[in-house]
Amino acid sequence: MLVDTADVEFWREENTLTIWQAAFLMHNIEPWDEPISSHAKVPKKVEDMRRRLLADVPHYETAQTFAQQGWSCKMQRPAQLLGPYFSREALIIWAGKNFSASEIPLFIAN
Repeated sequence: MLVDTADVEFWREENTLTIWQAAFLMHNIEPWDEPISSHAKVPKKVEDMRRRLLADVPHYETAQTFAQQGWSCKMQRPAQLLGPYFSREALIIWAGKNFSASEIPLFIAN
């Protein structure tokens, strides 16, 4: 699949993002349409960012983070992984702590 530069103006208007949208946008890459095929080759840096965001950024409604391990069954998962997941505000706060000012992703930069 193609790796296009993110449409920054469009994404600045979105207040909630899916997990994949946020992972792509953190690298200034236009998110792929979801659901992403299991045969698609997602860039490794996007896969890695997805894991980091799930572990560090809370769900926009429940304020819970998704533990990568330690859940004994699906019933214990803190939030659904499909659909809107991260708020713009939470991503801005997280990025401010994890990126230098010059590295802040363009879709959340002021």
